[in-house]
Amino acid sequence: MLILVYMIVVQFNDPDPLYWIAFYGACTLVPVLSLVKLNNKYLYYTCLIFGITALYVSLNGALEYTNHFKDESLLQSMSADKPYLEETREFFGTLIALSLISIHQIILFKQNKK
Repeated sequence: MLILVYMIVVQFNDPDPLYWIAFYGACTLVPVLSLVKLNNKYLYYTCLIFGITALYVSLNGALEYTNHFKDESLLQSMSADKPYLEETREFFGTLIALSLISIHQIILFKQNKK
């Protein structure tokens, strides 16, 4: 959960912060709401849909980065001539967020099954 909060914080200097802050914020709410026994599967599915869409949109940039990863670090600043760097960061950030909330949902499902 703290990883998702950190992801929100680093989005404030992003070129499109509103989408990413909303996405990571919604992903953060998935485990937070379950702490107070408000498991909302619709929020999870909404995050899943938005996340899969974001993965699809950023996939080309992530694939293009595979041609440059030996020469360029993902930690360098954004530049207009290298949009694939930002798209790769968005791809992996989304993948991490979706993995975390999916693992959370699997654990909840197994706990409720007992």
